[in-house]
Amino acid sequence: MEIGQLKQILIQSWNLETCSPGLRDKWNEENPSIGQCAITALIVNDFFGGKIMRCMASSGSHYYNIIDDELVDLTVEQFLGEIPQYENGEERTREYLLSNKDTKNRECFMEIGQLKQILIQSWNLETCSPGLRDKWNEENPSIGQCAITALIVNDFFGGKIMRCMASSGSHYYNIIDDELVDLTVEQFLGEIPQYENGEEITREYLLSNKDTQNRYEKLLYNLKQSIRQFQGKQFKLIDCNGQEYLSNTPGTLGGNRKLKIYGRLDCPSAKRWIEKGYYISNRVFFENEGIAIAAGYRPCAKCMPDKYKEWKNDQIRKNRFQMCADQRTQFMSEEDYQKLVTYNSKFAYNQTPQYKSFKK
Repeated sequence: MEIGQLKQILIQSWNLETCSPGLRDKWNEENPSIGQCAITALIVNDFFGGKIMRCMASSGSHYYNIIDDELVDLTVEQFLGEIPQYENGEERTREYLLSNKDTKNRECFMEIGQLKQILIQSWNLETCSPGLRDKWNEENPSIGQCAITALIVNDFFGGKIMRCMASSGSHYYNIIDDELVDLTVEQFLGEIPQYENGEEITREYLLSNKDTQNRYEKLLYNLKQSIRQFQGKQFKLIDCNGQEYLSNTPGTLGGNRKLKIYGRLDCPSAKRWIEKGYYISNRVFFENEGIAIAAGYRPCAKCMPDKYKEWKNDQIRKNRFQMCADQRTQFMSEEDYQKLVTYNSKFAYNQTPQYKSFKK
């Protein structure tokens, strides 16, 4: 992706919510770059590296980038011809900018689920850790991708990169706003890594390994290509009522309209059937799990076994309750049923230690 292409995407993405709070009274659609400099400098740094710089302008601090010794300022138009004081610019770290809670919230223009969907399309054998390439397969593409994925998540969302032990050795994941985020945990097929023994690891530590650095750069390239494919596209998703609508962002879960099942986008069962040419016409997508459930879909037993078990147990409870209710209406009147409930409640209380003590 070129700088100009990224700028076109950003122009469509800037809005009042992503504007710095102190400049929202000045923000308008004719000049959408107002108040967007800090988060834009972070995103440019995500894609192109280089330095994040700060200088002074009429509205206060202004952020821009230096890439390969060239000045890049995608939000300079907000000043309507005024030139910021670039000559007095000083470098600022990502950590410095993201330490501001508001800046961090405004910078996250992509949700975790959306990033994961794009990563699923970007992981491959070349980005897999060399020691796990004999196990890597398209049905479980997150195998051997944990270190470089943790770096990418840190690029987009900040937070901490963590390391713990798992069956295959060291495993890397993220902590964001005190929440555990592990986009490659599916590789363990249900096993839970030893998160309780996790320790923070720096980016510098991970990137000091030449192989990790090379694979990170390959994954970053693949990610950019995947994001580029999504440019200008609209995606058909299913809403809470089961109706289709168009979205500018892709769904995070897939489903089968006929069977009313939802699951992960990399579900091995779904991928096998799709490759054979089955159920493609019934393939649907959801923004999140809550919408899938509201639309009447249940979890996939293959790729979401824990969620499926919860759903199954809930169905058994509901069926038992309905059976009891049907039997009750079949054999007794509502009046008799209420009498029975009252009698049972009194009998249950009469057996309590408090009641027996009172009788004595």
